[in-house]
Amino acid sequence: MQDIRDAMLAAGTGLTFISKTPPLPATTFVAAEAILWLMEHVESVAGERRAITIMEDMLARNMIKHASGDPRAKFLYGFHLYYVSTEQGQVASPYQGDMWAYRSDWIEVGLELFRPDRDELDLGNCLDDEIENSFLHDNIRRFSGNIGDFNKPNTYKVCCVICPFH
Repeated sequence: MQDIRDAMLAAGTGLTFISKTPPLPATTFVAAEAILWLMEHVESVAGERRAITIMEDMLARNMIKHASGDPRAKFLYGFHLYYVSTEQGQVASPYQGDMWAYRSDWIEVGLELFRPDRDELDLGNCLDDEIENSFLHDNIRRFSGNIGDFNKPNTYKVCCVICPFH
């Protein structure tokens, strides 16, 4: 865990901090960005659930803390603010655990998992056998980067899939 924490703090390759947003600590980050960072930079992390577990463990070890400073706050996926605490624990939230004051200044938004684990994917419940990959044109071109490509009409066929999970 210490290696992950140190890598998060590394200049250039670490997490993106929202340090120019007073009164938050300089190492404040968005939870969803941390999850994506873990999936991209840590070898054994392939899915969001595994990344969330790592962040929950780091929170339990006081390696990261909720931006409110509330020690009871759990790690939540989405636009939730946390900060990396220093080894000496010198960095502290100016809110000092006052969740009411924190929520007066900040709104946090939770997200559902974007990439469900493989065993959660049951596409048979969502896709019709008739539809499969027929929503793309047979002659669809890759995006070439030309602005004119945005003006091409009817690039995709209309497709309607009803999924009980959404």
